[in-house]
Amino acid sequence: VHGGLLPESMSAAEPLRPLLDPPPPILNQTSKKKQWSYHGSFLRTVWALIIKNFHLKRRHPIALGFELLLPFLFVVGFTLLKALFTTHEIHEGWSPDDSRHQQDAYQSIDSVPQTFCDSIQGQWSEAFFSCEYKIAMTAAHSKDRGKLEEMIDWLSDNFCEYLRNSTVIYSSSQELEDYMKSSDYGHKGQPYILAAVDFLTIGNRPGSGVGDNGNVAWDYRIRLNSSEIGDTHCDTPSTPSTKGPKVNKLQNSLDTQGMDNYLYQGFANLQMMIDRYIIHQKLSDAYPCINLPENQSFVNCEDLYLPQNMAVAPMPIRAYSDDPFYDNVLNVLSLMYLMAFLFPLFKILSGMVEEKEFKIKEGLCIMGVSEAAITLSWYLSYVLIYILTTFPLTLVCLYGIGGKFSGLFSHSSGIILFIFFFLFGMSVVAFCFMVSSFFSKAKVAGVCGVVLFFGGYF
Repeated sequence: VHGGLLPESMSAAEPLRPLLDPPPPILNQTSKKKQWSYHGSFLRTVWALIIKNFHLKRRHPIALGFELLLPFLFVVGFTLLKALFTTHEIHEGWSPDDSRHQQDAYQSIDSVPQTFCDSIQGQWSEAFFSCEYKIAMTAAHSKDRGKLEEMIDWLSDNFCEYLRNSTVIYSSSQELEDYMKSSDYGHKGQPYILAAVDFLTIGNRPGSGVGDNGNVAWDYRIRLNSSEIGDTHCDTPSTPSTKGPKVNKLQNSLDTQGMDNYLYQGFANLQMMIDRYIIHQKLSDAYPCINLPENQSFVNCEDLYLPQNMAVAPMPIRAYSDDPFYDNVLNVLSLMYLMAFLFPLFKILSGMVEEKEFKIKEGLCIMGVSEAAITLSWYLSYVLIYILTTFPLTLVCLYGIGGKFSGLFSHSSGIILFIFFFLFGMSVVAFCFMVSSFFSKAKVAGVCGVVLFFGGYF
């Protein structure tokens, strides 16, 4: 610039641009060192607080010993108690050699003609007469409708008269399913379906199927509801659902609940009634009546060839070892384990609140110690403590004591046991942090915390 004049190629604002534009970023190495220095001092402070916590623990060695050993002594005590019980080896099948596990494995239902109708009526009477439920029957072919009507008449005449008015015939199983899925189901005078008998083949119809020895086969299935039927007050029978898993791999002992539902909810009665009709149709012409002894004169000669009762049994079980110890401590094992942590909880909570009560925490904050460092030091202190406690706990639970006493959970995963015991201990620390915020007196906080923790079990 000469004589106060700017060159023609430079605008008037260009000399000021260096002053208007922001300066380029400058890497401040000093600030990075300060950040690293801050993190280092924070960790050194946390470590110093952890050492402080352990020095306070060392002042009370007996209390520290109980705090560390009570959970371990709990497991040892139950391990020794477990040795007082004898393990039973349960064989596969129905364990006939051990009466303790026979749980009514075999059951039967008597269905002679004189009591059959009463049995059905006692189970389904409310549904039939109060709520007007119906039994549905379906056939694979429309030509079989007459056969179904003939069967219903025979069953009504020989067993239960009210079956004639309580049975509805559908042309096919698809028609029945469409009706049950429709909005008219159970409404507008339409009945609810209590049970359905779906005939796939009917032996009386020529060409419907051939069974053993050239005899014409019958094929049908009975379908009962697996849940409550409709929105009514009626007590309707049900059978177990078939949509769940077919095998329960965790089941050991015999389970007779599903069998009882089939036996006493009307399924077995309905099956017996239909089977008696089918067998009667087969044998009425093949076998003539015979002379009966006087003490059996009340039985019709045709009924001699019909099934008189039905016996059912649950599915067999696999072989396993049954230890009665777990049945006896089922309701107290978790409670006793919780009680083993009551004293450690009292000491943790008292120590936290003592820092507030004697202004120790306030003094630390005045000296520049952050709240995060104090909290982290407590957690890390008990991380170390519960690692030391959990490791022998896990070993005793897995391997027992000295090879003579088997472990409480010898078939469990050691990693899962270790994580379970460790996380339970850390949850106690978290609980103490929550409770400590409501108290300023250490003894009051300890007592109230123990009561709250114990009451939380219930």
